[in-house]
Amino acid sequence: MTGSALARELVVVATDPDRTGREALRRLGAAADGPGILATLGARGVPSLLALSDRGHVAVAAVHGLPDFAADRIRTAMAETAGVPAKAFAAETSVLRGREAVAFLFRWGTGFLGGVPGDAVARRRFGVALDRAETAGSLSEILRRLAAAIAAAAAAVDDAARPQRWEAALGDTALAVAADVHGQLSSKACLLIGAGAIGEALARRLQGGGLGRLVVTGADPVDADAVARRLSCHVAPAAQLDDALAAADIIITAEGGREAVLTRDRMTAA
Repeated sequence: MTGSALARELVVVATDPDRTGREALRRLGAAADGPGILATLGARGVPSLLALSDRGHVAVAAVHGLPDFAADRIRTAMAETAGVPAKAFAAETSVLRGREAVAFLFRWGTGFLGGVPGDAVARRRFGVALDRAETAGSLSEILRRLAAAIAAAAAAVDDAARPQRWEAALGDTALAVAADVHGQLSSKACLLIGAGAIGEALARRLQGGGLGRLVVTGADPVDADAVARRLSCHVAPAAQLDDALAAADIIITAEGGREAVLTRDRMTAA
């Protein structure tokens, strides 16, 4: 099957956590995590299927020469499983076709749907769904090739997202330490020395945690000013470093040079 044929024949019926009832989602999730819904739809003339369930989202994908027929059969089976009248269930779900359906599956398999690109849990659950469909005999060759492409994309997203996840973890640690030492941060001041990316990420996380005041300084005034604009905070000339240190409760160094910025004598004086 060509890409254009896939775009014509792929259909996805997906729940919406904001519209689908909690009990219906629970029942659908349990069914999607087993072979039941695949067997039901296979017996109703929709043999090429993939059932997905992950944290409040449930979706069934199918490749069929008559996508509207497949969508109708999927919706009916999902409504029966959820214990919801078909008409009411139709208002609680979305039907995606063609390229929109392909994009949805890529977002699901790579973690973007849950808001965590490269999320290992999303990737693992997607893999489990593929294994389940393979065991049930509902994973057609076209779905298998599509799944392989999604898996490759997920691996690439994971590689690209690792630095951001590392920065996020470091930022969370910095916020936790600052809160342990100072308690509420709303009355505290932080001094960021330098324009390094990690330092900027840490400062931004402290701002998100309620930091009262942030000041940026650095050897390169252009870089320091750019960071201050991105963080919407104050900037201090490098010549006023000692005064800035004396006014700070928290200090982040991200200068990146070979010479120490915070010497013992300077910290003692501050």
